[in-house]
Formats: sequence, C-alpha cells, structure tokens
Amino acid sequence: MRLSTIPPSLPFARTLAAGLLARTQGRPEDLSRMLILLPTRRACRSLREAFLDLTGGKPLLLPRMQPLGDVDEEELSLSWPDPDTTLDILPAMPPLRRKMLLARNILKRGDVQGGWAQALGLAETLGRFLDQMIIEERDFSALATLAPAEYADHWQITLTFLKILTEHWPAILAAEGCMDAAQRRRVLMDAQSQLWAAHPPDTPVIAAGSTGSIPATARLLKVVASLPHGEVILPGYDLSLDDDGWMALEPSHPQWGFRQLIKRLDVPHGAVTPWPGCEASGGREALTAEIMRPAASSHLWMELADSPARRTAVEAGLQGLTLIECDTAREEAGVIALLLREALEVPGKTAALVTPDRGLAAAVSRQLDRWNIRVDDSAGIKLSASAGGQFLILLLNACAENLRPAPLLALLRHELCAIPAESISALEYHLLRGPRPGGGVAGLKRLLARKEADPKFPRAVLEKLDGLLRVIEPILEPLLRVMTQREALSLQGYLQTHLECAEQLAAPDALWGGDEGEALAAIFEGLMAESPAAGHLQPGDYAALVQDAMDASVLRPRYGTHPRLMILGQMEARLIHADRLILGGLNEGTWPPDPGHDPWMSRPMRRALGLPDAERSVGLAAHDFAQALGAGDVFLTRASVTNGAPAIPARWLGRLETVLEACAIPKTEIQNDAYRIFFKTLDNPDQIINTKRPEPTPPLAARPQKLSVTSIETWLTDPYQIYARHVLDLKSLDPLEKPLDPAGRGSLIHDILERFIKA
Repeated sequence: MRLSTIPPSLPFARTLAAGLLARTQGRPEDLSRMLILLPTRRACRSLREAFLDLTGGKPLLLPRMQPLGDVDEEELSLSWPDPDTTLDILPAMPPLRRKMLLARNILKRGDVQGGWAQALGLAETLGRFLDQMIIEERDFSALATLAPAEYADHWQITLTFLKILTEHWPAILAAEGCMDAAQRRRVLMDAQSQLWAAHPPDTPVIAAGSTGSIPATARLLKVVASLPHGEVILPGYDLSLDDDGWMALEPSHPQWGFRQLIKRLDVPHGAVTPWPGCEASGGREALTAEIMRPAASSHLWMELADSPARRTAVEAGLQGLTLIECDTAREEAGVIALLLREALEVPGKTAALVTPDRGLAAAVSRQLDRWNIRVDDSAGIKLSASAGGQFLILLLNACAENLRPAPLLALLRHELCAIPAESISALEYHLLRGPRPGGGVAGLKRLLARKEADPKFPRAVLEKLDGLLRVIEPILEPLLRVMTQREALSLQGYLQTHLECAEQLAAPDALWGGDEGEALAAIFEGLMAESPAAGHLQPGDYAALVQDAMDASVLRPRYGTHPRLMILGQMEARLIHADRLILGGLNEGTWPPDPGHDPWMSRPMRRALGLPDAERSVGLAAHDFAQALGAGDVFLTRASVTNGAPAIPARWLGRLETVLEACAIPKTEIQNDAYRIFFKTLDNPDQIINTKRPEPTPPLAARPQKLSVTSIETWLTDPYQIYARHVLDLKSLDPLEKPLDPAGRGSLIHDILERFIKA
C-alpha cells in the first residue's frame, strides 16, 4: 500500500500540486491521466488554483478532480468491462420530502402538541440519527435490546418512538421507490471500490486530504492504496508518535481518527511515509505534538525543561504564533477584523478566519463593513435572513396577525415592497399610531371613516390614505382570509395565495431576481412538488413549514467578495491555505464543541449500538485545530465573556500554557495586546468640541402669550421644552398600539353610557 502524509506546516493543496508537477516533469500529458479524489468541492477548487499558481497561469491539462462522496453513477456503469453490467440503484429521496414524511409520521402518533413546528424539529434530529446509523452501518434490529429494565422508563418511550424508523420508514421508502441519500452514497462508493478491486485502472488514482472517518470511505481508501497506480495522502498524520503513544490515543485526540483508519486498512502505524519534499518536520509540528500529547504520557511535560532539544523545538514552534485574549465577543470580532484588514497592506497576502462560531463570523463581517470590505463566508447566510426571505416571512406574519400595526409597518417598510414611502408614512402617522385599529383592512377603513368625519382633517391626506387602502385591500385580502381562518387548507392552496400576494406587493422583478431569487424559487418549487406529502395544514403550520425550509437553505455569494480574505468553517479550512490564519472562538463549548447529548440515545446506548462516542466530535475539532495551527502566521483569539457569562478557554489553550510553563517560557511571549488597544481607539475622535447649550431667541410674535401654571414651572426648569412645544409646534408621536390610559378609559366609558342612555 502507498500511504503518505503532508504535515500541517505546509499548505496541503500547494504541496500536493508541486509534488505532482515534479512527478510529471517533462511529461505534462501524464498529469491529465490522473484522477484525484478530494474531500469537498471547495478542496477541488483549491487544488486547481494551486496548479495555476505554480505554473504562473500557463495553459495546463489538469488532472480530473472529484469529491469523494460524488461518485458518478453513469460513469461507474460505463467503466465495467462487461457491457451488460448495469447499476440499478434507486434515486435518493429529496431532503425536503424526507423531512416532511418523517414529520407527518411523527404527527400521526398524536402525542406531539406543538404541531408542524415541533414535528419538523423532531424530524430534523430523527433524520440525523437515521443518517448516522446508515453511515456507521449499524443494524436497527439492535435497538430492541438497548433499553433493559435498569434504564429509565423514558428510554423505553424513546425506543417506541424510534419505531418510525424501524417499522414505518422502510415501507415508506419502498412505496416512494427511492432510498436515503446517505445509503445511496454508500452503495455507490462500495460499487466503486468493487470495480477498482476487480479491475484496477491503468491510470493513477490518488485520494488526498481525507481522514477516512466514514467506513465506506475507509474501504475506498483501502482499495485505492492497493491499486498498482494508487496512492492515499493523509493530512497531518503524526509521524513522531511512538507505538506506546499510538496505543494510548483517546477519542478526543486529533490522531484518533487516523488510528481507526489504519486499523481498517490493516497496516502498521509506521506504514505512512512523508510526501516527497516533506521529510523535514518543522518546530510547529513539535509544538503541536506537545500540546496534543495523550493524557497517558502527559507526565513527560515535566522533562521539557531538562531536554534542550525538545525545548528548542517548542521555542521554534512559537515563532509566528500569537495569542489574543479579549474581554468581550465584540472586542474579539473587532480585533479579528483589524487582523484581516492589516493583511491587505501587504500586496498579495491572503488571510482567513477559521471558526465554528457563526455569531463571531457574522460580527467580523459587520466590523469589516467600516472599510467596505465584503468577505467570503463559506457558511453563507440562511435564506430566511436574506431580503427576499424576510419579505415573504414578514408578509405571512402581518396577515397571520390580521394586520396588527407593528408587523404591517415592518412589511410595508421593507425594501422590496412597492408601496411609495410617502403613503406608508401617512398610514403610520394617521392610522397606525395610537390605539390599535380593528383587524384587517376593514379595521383601517373604519378608522379612516372616523378621520373623514373630522372637518379639520386634511382632505389631501384622506385621499392619499383612501387610495393606499384601495391598493392593498385586493392584494392582502386573499392571504388574510387563509391565514386567519380556522379550517385546514392544502399546502398548494397556501403556496399559491402566498406567492400571488407577494408578487403583487413587491416591486417588479425584485423577488425572483439574482442568486437569491433563484434560491427562493427553488424552495417554493420544492414545497409545491411535495405538497401531497404535507396534507392539509393549519395557518400556523404553513408558516412553520416555510420558516423551516428557508432556515435549512443557505445562500452563498458567487462573486463580489474580497479575493484575499475568507471566513471559513472547520471543514472548509482543512485544505485551504492562507498566509495568515486566525483561529477564533477558542472557548470550551465552541471550539471544541460541547458534545452535548443525543436526543434519542444515551451514551451507554450509543456504545452498545456501535455508534461513535460523543467525544469523537472533540477529536475531529482537535484535528482541525492542529491542522490550522501548522500555518506560519497564526493568531489564536478568544473572548473572556460571551453572552454575558464568563467563558472557559479551550482545553488546547490550557495545554499550550502548561507547555510554556514547563519550558519556563512566560505566556507574555506569545501575547499581543496591541490590536486590542487599536480596536478600542478606533472609534475615538481626533478631538472633542464642546458645543454651547441651545439658547433660542424667537421673535416676540412667535412666543406664547399665555401658559398654564405647570408650564411656567417647566419654563423655569427646561425652557427649551417650551420652545419646542409652543414655538416649533413639535409634539411626540403616539406609540404603535398605544395602550388605553386612564383618561382614554374614562372617555370610553362615558361614551358607552351616553350611547346607552340615548338608545
């Protein structure tokens, strides 16, 4: 088997591309005959860019690159030597349809009180559990033995709930004529493995960058490594670990996944060799190895001070490593934005923030807005947070609440709404402010009729308001009717009414244009196609379904972002190179994540079922941290307080501090508070100009001729208030949905009594 590794201190994609170019030097046509399997599409794009960068953009026949999970079924069928061999594999069930079918089966149980909103949430977690069972190749029949008498009664209830998967789901798949996407991916990967094992290709096949944590992927890697022209290149495999350290690894260790892979490949620990040109290990690898030392050998930290070679390696690894501990999450975001902005001062220098904290990523993007920098965030944004998504949700909310002033005004003020701003201002000022009007457009029309009876009310404003209500009434009434009714309606009926209303209310071509409009259209096309699976819904259920579908869809910009700055998640950063890496959000519960609890299985039950330990997620996060730590210019950032509560530093920062202490190196050697100071002074003005207190002196004709006693008192204490009220004629606006005060309540009661007596 041919197994090699590229250390974290070298850019993976660039080092891989350089090695392949060196291997095919003088025979450029050999490069185009290669097939390179990579973990993600983004990794494929990074490798293409690395080839172009190394060749200076010259024309080059690149190798074929393919994400590991995207096996081409048609190509696979054509690759079998026997022309009669065909792959008859069922199509994958669309994710939206699967969630809706699971939600319907959950609702059929009759014990879900939250309707579709709760059922969709349960369907999401149930789908994840189903995928995990498929990926880990576990048998559902073992569930029956997982809850003996010593377990709590609620686990028995949970296992009864899971009969949706064990008893009902296979029949649903058979009736639909499809299979789960995870199962289909596994079948295709196994078919690829069988094809190559039986008929090895005569062209090079290289699997690079995968950790082989999925069993089907591990089997494919084993076949690739055994091919005559096959090779597997692992990212960040620790060659310095001895056999004792290898056997002492725990699931939370970054090398644990490789230990499992090596066991599946049935090769010894030492079978992995360095990729050509990567023989020398830098100081950063030595520092990372010390930080990530298994717990069983952590006593060796005591010997660091007495080992000049190890101490020197640690000191070398600290070069280019900076720790910044901020007071608040806002300060951390500002410091990271400064670090990214500073990188742009060096021509051609690239920088990336790597963090699993989506809140921190969004805050950094907002901080970069001050320099008009739009950064590429690999996670994108939820479609529900886009302009079109918000408009559609606001429309639903306004109609569901029968045009209550606050949601109605939020809808009409939205940037996509085609109603003129002048008309909306008149509606707000004259009809929406003050006591809440009656429901729907009819309530607004009754209030307008009372205004019309007032001879002092401006006629021009009346005409404007009357025209506005005549415009919005035919648009909103159909959706108002279906969203305020108590009878269930088909999903198709809701969708048609909702979209027709939105298209009439929005500016022309504003709703479905661009990437955002295409993504929105795809969501509603999917909902329309799956409407039979939803059955009949209550209005609140339809709103929950639309919200869930938009939350599950992510919008990523295709252009317009900065070419040298990136915000990456852990997975996206694995094979991406940047000259400066900022590892942000290094707190327990964020990076590494809180393993939490499985809503369906207790930890003993997961172990009995053969599912990965919850600590496995910590091990994956540790591997991502170790990989990113290998870059040359690295900043580690965290906030001492997040969400108003003290935060605990990530365990790796504690281990780093222990290594420093063992080497008698003060922590201040790697700390840098200059960026914190820069951020705190960023908004400080150059000078503060004291202005005089206003001293208005209106002409005598404009001054009030008489004042009440209480106004005289106000005049003595705050004369500017008298000026604003009586000279400028400024009055505070009533709030939206103003509650009834004692004076209004008294007037109302008097009015009721007067009408009663007269009648």
